[in-house]
Amino acid sequence: MIKQEILSFELCADGHSGAVYTTPISVARELLGAGAAPRVNKAALIASSSLGKTAVLKACFTVNGLMYSMRRVVLRLRRTARSYVRLNGKEIGVTFTDRDTTLDVKELLHIGNNTLEIEMNAKDRGDDPLDLSLGSVELVGFNHDIITSVFVSSELRGESVRFRISAETFEAGGATRAVATLVSPGGRVYYCGMSSGTGEIDITEPNPWWPSLLGVQNLYRLTVNLYADGEVIDSADMRVGLCRLLMGENNPCGLPTLSFNGTNFYMKAVCYYPDDLFLPMLDRERIKTNLYECARSGFNTVIVKDCGKYPGAEFFDVCDELGLIAIPELASDGNLSAFLEAYRSEAYHVSFRAVLLTGGARETELPDFLADKARLSTESLDSIAEWGRATLPGERSLCDMLSPDDMNLNSYALSSLSELSDNAELLSGLLYRFPSGLREAYYAVSLTEADRLSEVIGKTRRSRPSAMYSVMPRLSDAAPTVSRSLVDRYGRRKPHCYALSRLFAPAYVGAVSDGTRVTFFISNESREAKTFKFSYAVCAADGRAAFRDAFTVTAEPFSSMDILTSDFGEIVGESLDEYYVSYSISDSFITVSRGTLLFTPPKFFKLRRPNIRTEISGGGSRFILTLSSDVFAKGVEISFGDTAVSIEDNYFDITDRSPVRIDLETEHATAIEVLRRELRVRSAYDIGREPEENE
Repeated sequence: MIKQEILSFELCADGHSGAVYTTPISVARELLGAGAAPRVNKAALIASSSLGKTAVLKACFTVNGLMYSMRRVVLRLRRTARSYVRLNGKEIGVTFTDRDTTLDVKELLHIGNNTLEIEMNAKDRGDDPLDLSLGSVELVGFNHDIITSVFVSSELRGESVRFRISAETFEAGGATRAVATLVSPGGRVYYCGMSSGTGEIDITEPNPWWPSLLGVQNLYRLTVNLYADGEVIDSADMRVGLCRLLMGENNPCGLPTLSFNGTNFYMKAVCYYPDDLFLPMLDRERIKTNLYECARSGFNTVIVKDCGKYPGAEFFDVCDELGLIAIPELASDGNLSAFLEAYRSEAYHVSFRAVLLTGGARETELPDFLADKARLSTESLDSIAEWGRATLPGERSLCDMLSPDDMNLNSYALSSLSELSDNAELLSGLLYRFPSGLREAYYAVSLTEADRLSEVIGKTRRSRPSAMYSVMPRLSDAAPTVSRSLVDRYGRRKPHCYALSRLFAPAYVGAVSDGTRVTFFISNESREAKTFKFSYAVCAADGRAAFRDAFTVTAEPFSSMDILTSDFGEIVGESLDEYYVSYSISDSFITVSRGTLLFTPPKFFKLRRPNIRTEISGGGSRFILTLSSDVFAKGVEISFGDTAVSIEDNYFDITDRSPVRIDLETEHATAIEVLRRELRVRSAYDIGREPEENE
């Protein structure tokens, strides 16, 4: 077997021609960059339907005698929009959106020069222009046969697991045989011959795959080799995992309880809109960046929205690596045939263990390859999602999006990059002082959203097991925009992501209040019982402790419990705006979770101007930032100007004079003097104050 990749294509569209691009190609993105496609106001997204253009990608390539001498030659197109394919002037087939397509081209090839044309958005054929994108394109020549797809399913049999493997080839019934090899995470090797393209492997003592933060993401390496004349003529490789997902009875929110490998599961989910829904990306690195930030923020589940676009294998590969459960949504008005076609080849992924049926989608229509998937049914995602407020992208992202003259909430440029009808909505419901500019607006809006999420998710964690779902509205944006997403267009976490990572920590301590009466609770989502030192204090705004106490508490696995209720009325008196409660749990002197409770909204609290002292130590690309304050500092923000720095935690409170240590990591080796020079620190005290107030 020999392969020849076709890389360079000339793009011709209505009013735009001559440009040469290398696969993968996003035609919509290239037309936008050339000024040949309009932006859609508000979300700044590229709606392919508004392009109104027929695009033709044309490639000239040479076929040598060796390729031409092969018994069969096929053309493989991967992750391609619906297109009409012509070879040397003759139409040879139609591709299907987002699916790999294999076309037999032997009879149309010439030795020497050949011309391939791929026509998209053919208006005269009545196509619905879903997208304009082209993945990889290659010629494959072979004398025997090739593997076109491999399907895997698993069945629990007592203490062992049986893998069923099925391989499909281009030539059904060809005189070939296959052998499957399975290698465990520990290096144990299993084999099976595949008669008629199918085979089974029994695994004793299986290594299970666990969702994020519950255990190790064990993955087996599966290789299927196709043989002819004693030689391997083609092979397919994939990683597979073993995980047992069971559904229980519905809880009060209307969805069934879930258990993974025999343990109850608290779903910390976010909705995922594929990037190429509006602006085709075809970018594995972007998928990895977004899903990494998703896992880093504490999520363990990604709900793939039914938008008529479906992610490919690279999406599920990353979910498998990071321990993210991937749950495709099938809406009642969705295209069932497209859904099934899209997901059949991905059903082997261990992250794909459930299907979400919304809007009355019928479970009886689902086929055999989804038989081992859990079915979660709800009227709509709105009924389970905590639909957040729109927030601004981070400050660095705003600078990338806008010119200096447009850096204000009322600018036309920012309004055109917003999903809100009026950006003034951002400031409604603020829990902090009214900001004096766009940079402060981004800061105040983010802190407000973080506080709102803390209240909502804190109640969910306290209510375990009656509440076992926290679902956020959107993971990422396909374009620069003001939206409810958690990760902006540039792959940067929005500020309230840091609050989510604290809220979703395996062990979490929280507090709720009724006037001056405060109840503390602890939630343990780990597989082991944990014993912590619980500490709390009532402090004045200057950081002085009026009362403090500490004792030991044990949290059982997968449990929530109240640990103390106390009324601090005698300490606080009438000065609700001058006192706060700080609390934490620690293990071997290491703080595991901490929080702060105010008796009034932050904008009414009498914050003192903090003197925040900082020190940076370390070297290379890893550093430790140490901060301390002489008074209570609310919502402390760390930033580093133009230097790209990954910050372990941000937007936190400094509650007393004890130092706070934050891990930092730079993309490249950086001089410590650079970080010290570019470090900027501010707190909620600075919002909405005149410069002289901060002096």
